[in-house]
Amino acid sequence: MAHGVVTGPAGPADGSAESDDRRPHRPGWLGGSPARLGGLTFGLTQAVLLFWWAARYPGLFSPDSLDHVWQATTGNWNTHHPVSYTGLVWLSVRLTGGIGWLTLVQTTALAAGLAYAVTGLRRIGGPAWAWTTAAVVVVALPPVGTFTVCVWKDVPFVVCHVFLLGTVARMLAARRPEATGAQDRARGVGPDGGRPSRGNAGTVVRPAAPAPRAAGRPAGNTWRMPWELLGALAAELTLSCLFRQNGFVVAAIVTVLLALLLRGTALRILLAGVVAATVALLTNWALLPALGVRDSESIVAYEAFLADLAIGYAERPADFPAADLALLTKVAPLSHWRQSADCYTVDSTVYHPDFDRSAAAAHHEDLLSAWWRLVRRSPETVLAARICRGSIAWRPTPAGGLRANPTAWALPTYLERDPRFQRPEVLAVAYSRPLAEPVSDVADELSSRVGQPEWLLWRGATWAYLAYLTVGLLAWRRRDRAVLALATLSLGNQLSVLAVNNAQAARYMAAPFVLGVLLLPLLAARHPDRAGPGARAANRAWWTGASAGAGGEPPLRVTDLTVVGEPGIAGPADPLDPDHRLGPASRLDPADQLARADQLDPADRFHPSDQLEPDRRPDWTDQVDAGDEPGLRPPPIGPAEWWTDSADRYR
Repeated sequence: MAHGVVTGPAGPADGSAESDDRRPHRPGWLGGSPARLGGLTFGLTQAVLLFWWAARYPGLFSPDSLDHVWQATTGNWNTHHPVSYTGLVWLSVRLTGGIGWLTLVQTTALAAGLAYAVTGLRRIGGPAWAWTTAAVVVVALPPVGTFTVCVWKDVPFVVCHVFLLGTVARMLAARRPEATGAQDRARGVGPDGGRPSRGNAGTVVRPAAPAPRAAGRPAGNTWRMPWELLGALAAELTLSCLFRQNGFVVAAIVTVLLALLLRGTALRILLAGVVAATVALLTNWALLPALGVRDSESIVAYEAFLADLAIGYAERPADFPAADLALLTKVAPLSHWRQSADCYTVDSTVYHPDFDRSAAAAHHEDLLSAWWRLVRRSPETVLAARICRGSIAWRPTPAGGLRANPTAWALPTYLERDPRFQRPEVLAVAYSRPLAEPVSDVADELSSRVGQPEWLLWRGATWAYLAYLTVGLLAWRRRDRAVLALATLSLGNQLSVLAVNNAQAARYMAAPFVLGVLLLPLLAARHPDRAGPGARAANRAWWTGASAGAGGEPPLRVTDLTVVGEPGIAGPADPLDPDHRLGPASRLDPADQLARADQLDPADRFHPSDQLEPDRRPDWTDQVDAGDEPGLRPPPIGPAEWWTDSADRYR
């Protein structure tokens, strides 16, 4: 009688991606289908968002929202706000006569983005139920639910980031770097060509089923991003640039960081970033002027510089030369420059009756020159002002007075503040009329109860730091720095807001808020060391970025165990079975093992070349241990072999 152990690469026989826990497959309430997971996530999140849409129908408006409506309904298109979102407002008004369909599409787009992100992140690890739960929880929070139905350019900007997270997750999951000998493994040939080796004496090693997706991949740590992911990345970066003015900064930071972390496909990532920036710039510089969109000549882009001048003058008025003082006087009285200085917001300086915005626009080049002189004269003053004004980006605790989402009862105030908004075209669109009063009452009660603490429910910086902690912990546990790519989106937003910011508005950090909540299930992703035997050797390249299995074969796993006995042969008492619990046909006989070895095919017999050199002998720490694999138990025939369940043979 003899026994044989069939081993092969630690992966499914069909070449499909294997989950990080590698436990026996047990269909759960979400099943094993990504389509089922995505469909359920979309359905649940859409249902929650429909609740917010019905409660705040047709949408929530701020002064920026009303400016979009005024441009779209009167034909006075300009570049004060992103024209791409003004176009969506115009399309909704033109097709449906109102703004409700636009906010409905926003809810659907976010639900679809969450489903796309969840199915991508599930490939990295974590239980399916946790991903769906995180998606539902994030849209159920009043800060996110009411934000989604706001008539804001920030909403599609955040939706683009959710889709970007799903694409980056798929890029990480698609990595299949091949070490040397990849061609042999693709053909199903083991390290010894399928013959027994000295290190596996008594074990028949059969060729494992080839992994179809690994065939044809380049060797080493170079891998190619699928073209569909490259196109998705370029499209998402392009839309991010078109929906917000600081989208270019975010796209540039994210592109560079992804290229550094995913070096095997850095050129393609840089290509996607260049394409996105080129398309967005050509749209703004060539297409919009050709369509008759005029330059607003607004000073929005310079408001932060003007606020720096106010702070510099308030702190050190004697340092300003006479020419700069005369320039400031053309725009506003010097007393206004001094009294309006506030490092948290620019509004007190540039949105005051004493401040002449037309004069500031006419002298914006001279004002920028005065700002440069202030930087050279007192750089610490400007740096401190920028850090203070960027508090919403880096500070978790309240500071400077937070601007939350607009409310329905504030709309009449906004309409009365500006004569442009009193036109019938604007009033016909900008109103608040919930579809059902009971739903609105529930939303009001929920918003009042789940509105504090500010550091947790409104500060995007808190969730950015939690995202860094979550992703960093997973990268450290897996010894894979490429996982840090999941945090690049939050970091790009944080740095862009820190560099240029005008107020402490929560919407500026809405994307890190949503992404931070969505990434929490990564804490439940299992450690590779607990994912099966041989996994410790699979991730030895930490900061070097080398292939996990560079220079060696993938870890082997026991996939089958066959005990063969000839009936009718009785042997002496087995020391491993003193109580005779095994039947006679299952007892081990050394004579049977020798006889079995003598029956090996001549082509499979040992040759001198099969002897392992001393430095190639396997380390005892790489031996299979039943304690490393859940669901396996040692058999009564001894600790050297495993008795496996039939479900384990196909894992």
